[in-house]
Amino acid sequence: MPKYCSIYGCNSSSETNSDLSFFHYPKDGKLLKAWICRIRRENFVPSSTSYVCSRHFLETDFSAAKADTPATFRRKRLNKTAIPSLNIRGKEEEIKLRSSRVSRGEITRNIFEQTESVESSSDILLENSDEESASGPICLQPSCTPGPSQINELVRTTEQMDKSLFKFNNLTDVEIKQYTGLEKKTFETVIGVIERFSPLNYWSGKPVTSICKEDQLLIFLMRLKLDLPYFDLARRYTVSQTTIQNIVMTFLHALHEIFFEGMMESLPSQEKNMCSLPESFGDLANCRVIIDCTELRIEAPRSDLQASAAAFSNYKHYLTAKYLIGVSPNGAITFISNGFPGSTSDKIVTQQSQILTHLKAGDLILADKRFLIHDLLPKNIFLNLPAFLSGKTQFTKEEAIFSRKVAGCRIHVERAIQRLKTYKILDYVNTPLRPFIDKIVQVCAVLVNLQSPIIAKIFHNYNKSVLFQTEEQ
Repeated sequence: MPKYCSIYGCNSSSETNSDLSFFHYPKDGKLLKAWICRIRRENFVPSSTSYVCSRHFLETDFSAAKADTPATFRRKRLNKTAIPSLNIRGKEEEIKLRSSRVSRGEITRNIFEQTESVESSSDILLENSDEESASGPICLQPSCTPGPSQINELVRTTEQMDKSLFKFNNLTDVEIKQYTGLEKKTFETVIGVIERFSPLNYWSGKPVTSICKEDQLLIFLMRLKLDLPYFDLARRYTVSQTTIQNIVMTFLHALHEIFFEGMMESLPSQEKNMCSLPESFGDLANCRVIIDCTELRIEAPRSDLQASAAAFSNYKHYLTAKYLIGVSPNGAITFISNGFPGSTSDKIVTQQSQILTHLKAGDLILADKRFLIHDLLPKNIFLNLPAFLSGKTQFTKEEAIFSRKVAGCRIHVERAIQRLKTYKILDYVNTPLRPFIDKIVQVCAVLVNLQSPIIAKIFHNYNKSVLFQTEEQ
C-alpha cells in the first residue's frame, strides 16, 4: 500500500528519492498534540495509516546510523523528541480526491480524518511558526479560551447537576422528616450542637472531608430510621461503603456521648416533672417515672449456644434483647437500660438496671402487673400497679376506678416504645450490629425525645411556645 504524508500539499508519495522515509505519529500524548498542532489541519486525528515524511524534519532530528552498518540498511531514525518543522504551509489546502485512481486506503483515511475531532479544551499546543522560524524556540500556549456564553452555560449546567444530587440542602422539610423523623429546625439544632464539639474523632481514625456535616448526620439518621444498607447510602453519595460505615459509627458514638450520657444521666426531679405535668396525673403528682420493658429481635449467636438459649423469649417466641424503659409523666423517655437476654424476668432487669438508685423518698413508680418489685424498693418509694383479681370474680368500684386511672397514665410508656420502634434498624439486629445495640437503642430514644410531644395538650403548648418565639424573632 502506498504511503502518503499527512501534511497538505506534500507530494512525498510520488517522489522516488531513496532517502525519503515515512514516520508514524508518536504515541506519547503531549508529543502527539504538538505534531498535530504543527501539521495545521483542522479536526485532524491521525490513524494507524497516517505518516509524516522525512522532508519535514531538521537534520538534527535524526540520529546517525552506525558506521559499520551496510549502506543499504542505513535508514533514518527519528529522535523521540523530534517535531516536524520544515516545509509546512501556513495555509491549509483541501485534498482533492481523484475520480478513478484513488486508493481505498486513502478514501478510508480521509473519511476518518473528517469525522474525528481532537479535544483541544485543555491541550498544551506549540506556537505556530512558518518555515523561516522553524528552527527557532517553541512556545507553549493554551489551545483556546472559553467565551462568556460558554462559561455561563457551564455554570448553569453545574447548578442544575448540583440541585439534582441527593443532599440535605436539596430536600424539602417534609422529605427531611420522612428520612430522619426530625423536623428541619430540630435537625439544624442537632448540627449546631455537634459543631460545638468539633472536630470529631472519627471511628476509623481518618476524617471524612468529602461530605459536609449536614449530609453526614443525614446519612446516620437514615441508617437508623430506614435501616438503609451501606451500599445504598454509598451509591447515593458516590463514596465507598467503608466511608459510610466510618460516618455512621462516628456519629453513633458522638450522639451517644453528647445527648445520652450528657443529658440523660439522671431522672428528672418531681419539680421538673411538675412543669409539664398532664391533667390526668392530678392524683399522681408525685409520679417520678413510668417503667416498662420492650424486646428487640436479634440474630442467633451461633458460636455460643448458651447465650442463644438465654436470649430466647417465652413471650415473643424468638431470640430477643430486653430493655427497661422509663418515661416521665409528660411522655419523654428519661431512662433506658443496657440490654439483657430475652429470658430475663422484668424483676431482675429492674434490679440490675440500677434505675431504683435514681429515686428519692416520696417518689412514685407506675408499672404493669408483671413488675412485682415491692421487695426491691428503697424506703419511702411507692409503686402503683393495676389491681389484681386474686380469686375474686370482679373488681370493686374503687379498684376499677384506680386501675383505669393507673392504666390511663401508664399508657404513655407504651406510646413512647411505639415511637422508638419506628426506627427500622431495631426490627432485626444482626451479628455485626450486636456489639453496638445498646448505644443504637439509647440514641434512638434520644431522637424520639427530639420529636414533637406525645401528649396532645403538651403538644399544643409546645406549638404555642414555638409560634411565640417565631413572632418575637
